[in-house]
Amino acid sequence: MRKYLALLVAIVAFAACATPIDTDQKKKKETKPEVQPEAPAPAVATGQYSAVTEISATLDGTASNYDGLVDVEVGVLVSTSPAVYETEATRYPAAAITNGRFSVSITDLSRATKYYFRAYLSAEGVFLKGNAKSFTTSDIEATATVSDTSSFTIAGGATVTGNVKVTASQAYPVTASLFWGKGINTAGKLASEGTEVPLTLDADGNFTATFGPFEYDATYYYTVKATVLDKVAYSQLKSFSTPGFEVTVTTHDATEVKDTVATLHGSYAVNYDAGYRLAKVFLYSTVEGTPQYWIDNNLITEEEGYVVVWSWVNSADFSTSVKKFKPSTTYYYAAAIGRLDDNWNVVSAWFGNVKSFTTTAKQQP
Repeated sequence: MRKYLALLVAIVAFAACATPIDTDQKKKKETKPEVQPEAPAPAVATGQYSAVTEISATLDGTASNYDGLVDVEVGVLVSTSPAVYETEATRYPAAAITNGRFSVSITDLSRATKYYFRAYLSAEGVFLKGNAKSFTTSDIEATATVSDTSSFTIAGGATVTGNVKVTASQAYPVTASLFWGKGINTAGKLASEGTEVPLTLDADGNFTATFGPFEYDATYYYTVKATVLDKVAYSQLKSFSTPGFEVTVTTHDATEVKDTVATLHGSYAVNYDAGYRLAKVFLYSTVEGTPQYWIDNNLITEEEGYVVVWSWVNSADFSTSVKKFKPSTTYYYAAAIGRLDDNWNVVSAWFGNVKSFTTTAKQQP
């Protein structure tokens, strides 16, 4: 027993003499050295497009983590190729970066063209690109309108109004003309032989045009053509018809009727003053009925007992004195108008109502 007590005392004494363990030192030995995180890599992203016209667009993008780079440049690459390779694309640098955002306004594009673009970030030893996006520039639009003819004169012509409108971001040279004629082609367009009337447009594209003269009894077509660069616009094809040249003839009572003499009277009216040369004549016969006309060698002449008497009175009321009648005879007569061409040939004729008179008995000397 004494032996065991001595051993226990010895163990306690050894423990009291041993160096105590530093717990803080132990923790230090167990903690691993702290590893510094890597800085985020620079990046660039393609943004949106806006304000697209036929020649311009605004393109934007964003850049991040570029503070440590040298000679930083951001902007967009623009190309008509979907790949937008930097070797063939046009490079448009941005003027500045604000809070990682940048924007570029481009004004040298072609109209009606599809473009592809990428945002880029360039620095010493670094060239980054965003994903490719696309947009299409608009095209110039031109329209032309023209009014219907409300009135016209055969000799003076017709007056119409209209407008030429161009939709574009800037002013382009515009030419406009009115084409008119009697023929249309199979496509319903004015035939190539139409007559051109150049138009003067005001600041709003409005115009007034007069065209003519016309022929009687004809249909005319007209349209406005507007040209802006290579864009051509036509107005709706419109038409109107001129009336046939109409003459109204009235036969009046004969006067100064004697045995062999009588004065015949007539008058006429026309629907339009076409400046035609008109002949005034009377036809008479002893045969009751309506005098008819006959054209032989382009002249109104006698036929079936009718006698033609020309009147040289150059007015709407005309008359002539005839001294070839037979006494105590009833005559039927009508006034008539003949239209003459430049060679004094009768090309058409109009006749008035039929009247009659009876000559007196032969006067005794």
